[in-house]
Amino acid sequence: MDPISLVILVAVIVGGYFLMYRPNKKRQDAAKAAMAALGPGSRVMTVGGIIGTIVELGEKTLILEVNPDTQIIVLREGLAVRPAPDEEFSFEDDSDTQAEVEGKDEYAPSDFSSTFDEPPTSPSDER
Repeated sequence: MDPISLVILVAVIVGGYFLMYRPNKKRQDAAKAAMAALGPGSRVMTVGGIIGTIVELGEKTLILEVNPDTQIIVLREGLAVRPAPDEEFSFEDDSDTQAEVEGKDEYAPSDFSSTFDEPPTSPSDER
């Protein structure tokens, strides 16, 4: 093999390494550092788009508070690399907003219990 061809082959391999492998490795290292910096009180977003605050961290899972009364368990792998926006959401009471329904004095009850004449039966009750 010609020495010039060997030098060109080595240069192509080294160039491919720097163009493909190194940027991806830096991105992975940055993602690991961002995940390691998370702790209770951090606002995060899951890959499904759920935004919440970390309440407790485990080895593989974490507890995420998505509403003042709602907590969910999420796998660490389910967190997006990007942190959640710092926007704060206010959770309003339904009774406050239901009075503001435009042009309507009445609204459907939240449990829909008044829409049924008799309680629903299950298939096992018909036997």
